[in-house]
Amino acid sequence: MKNTLTFVALVLSGGSIYNLSYLRGSFERVMLDALHLNDTELGQISALLGLASLICYFPGGWLADRFSSRLLLSLSCVLTGLGGFYMMSLTGAEGSTYTEMMGLHVFWSITSILTYWAALIKATQDWGAEKQGVAFGLLDSGRGLVQVLLTTLSIWVFSQYSDQGEGLSGVMAVHTVACLLSGLACWVYIPESSGSERTGSTPDLKGEETSTLDDLLQLIRLPAVWLMGAIVFTAYGSYWSTFTFARYAEEVYGLETESAAYLSTVAMWVRSLMPLIAGVIADRLGRVRVVSVSFMLCVACFCAFAFTAGGASLSWLLFANVVILSFGIFALRGVYFALMKGTNIPARLSGLAVGVVSLIGFTPDIIVPLFKGALVEAYTNPSTGVVDMAYHQVFFATLAVTALLGAVATIALGRLSGEGEERALSGAS
Repeated sequence: MKNTLTFVALVLSGGSIYNLSYLRGSFERVMLDALHLNDTELGQISALLGLASLICYFPGGWLADRFSSRLLLSLSCVLTGLGGFYMMSLTGAEGSTYTEMMGLHVFWSITSILTYWAALIKATQDWGAEKQGVAFGLLDSGRGLVQVLLTTLSIWVFSQYSDQGEGLSGVMAVHTVACLLSGLACWVYIPESSGSERTGSTPDLKGEETSTLDDLLQLIRLPAVWLMGAIVFTAYGSYWSTFTFARYAEEVYGLETESAAYLSTVAMWVRSLMPLIAGVIADRLGRVRVVSVSFMLCVACFCAFAFTAGGASLSWLLFANVVILSFGIFALRGVYFALMKGTNIPARLSGLAVGVVSLIGFTPDIIVPLFKGALVEAYTNPSTGVVDMAYHQVFFATLAVTALLGAVATIALGRLSGEGEERALSGAS
């Protein structure tokens, strides 16, 4: 029972801690009005969050080796929730909140990456013991379920207010309380554990000590590391499309704010199931095959978004395409890091390799918001302020090309590490 409660605490924290910093996924247009921001400023805020988060990955691993996961996870959730209270106060401010929001998102990069991410991975590894694949599949699916439940609740709360600014504050309150309760759950149910090795070196195959710099130089010479970085980059870039569903539905299909926000929860419901399903399928059919097919599914759906005229009469097509695209995106997120097994990346450097791949792969957090902001500026009618549909067409066409490159990188990695894939398949049969 205690082991189950530990997992519940991990899932609650993972499903709640990022909702405040990525609130634009369901309420982008309302945020622009309530916080007195424009598209370029919101894009810059998101890009800064991504940049600060990337900087935090490596030192976050250092912290996780020296402090208990229980302390770090609890502290992260509570501090993130306190940031939510501050964000609520900004909805009633007069004038632009650009500077305040920039500072708040830097703060959240610290609380959700520096003190949180590596600690979550370590705590999950401890919880999963010998069943690491099942542990991480359950974690991602569980996080998705918590996120969709919280988002559905927040949309209902938003609909209870006649004033959209007050409704947005109510949404923030839901996610703030969730963070604080998650912090309490982590403190109560995650067992205390000491840090792991505190040395700055690791032994190589000959038992000799090597420095972190030597290990890093060894990794960046491996093509598999760069291909993995490309796969995560293109998959994570595809994932960014889920933050645009609501706005796309409003501007192209004419949906109301509440209906468009509910559409974005469709992707979250798929996320609650697809990572675990994709992991099971990958064990039977092969990881490379599942990832490459998922990428091609994304290509087809992005093309459908880019070349469909839209309109209220085609709302059924919008919902169907969102569901199918979500299958592809969250299958990728559930499996792509599993591709590392079977490559020539040394097992003793797997943690550092994940850091390097993450540094490359999660840069869409910086690039995509800036790209979106530039597209909005380029395709906004200066006289009416209306964003032309070409903005969405160019955005989704770009993602289609990106996903296609991801499929190519996956196939290349599969050929590079074909023996490892064959061993994995034979072991599963």
